Formats: sequence, structure tokens, C-alpha cells
Amino acid sequence: MPTSAIHRKLENLALTPFTRRDAYNVLINPFVERYHSVTEYAQEEVGVQGDGSKGMSDAEIESLMEEVGTRCLEIGCKVRSSACMYEFFSDID
Repeated sequence: MPTSAIHRKLENLALTPFTRRDAYNVLINPFVERYHSVTEYAQEEVGVQGDGSKGMSDAEIESLMEEVGTRCLEIGCKVRSSACMYEFFSDID
């Protein structure tokens, strides 16, 4: 689903602005298995950079995913997701 469609749905539900903490909470939810849409949305829409551009930087996304991965290790049903996230984000470097 395109980021613009996700943003429209969040606005219609009065769930904007979507923050880094919101992204974290969604990603650690035991019912969420796919994280790519959330990270893609965060890269385009979450927060504002120093230069005025919208979205999280690659370093901020990596930091978020490290926190999520660590937390997922504590949630029994999320361990597999944590391993998948680690594999995906370790290949980026």
C-alpha cells in the first residue's frame, strides 16, 4: 500500500501525527508480522529533519529497528520477526 494511502487512512481515523513512539508500538504488537510498510511510512512521514524535510533518516530507522528487535526478543511470539528484521537490516550495511 502506498505511503499516501496509509497517511490518508490514518488521517481519516484521526491518528495523525504518527510519531516514532507510535511506529515502535505498532512494530512490537504481537499481531504485526510485516514491518516494511511501517518503516517505509516512517521514512516519509514521521518527524521533521533539521533541514525541514519530513521523515526519519536511515540512521533513525536503524535505531528504531534496533529498539524494536531488542524488545521483540522479550516477546515470545515475536522472536522470529526479530531475527528476520536483523537479517534484513544487517544486509543494508
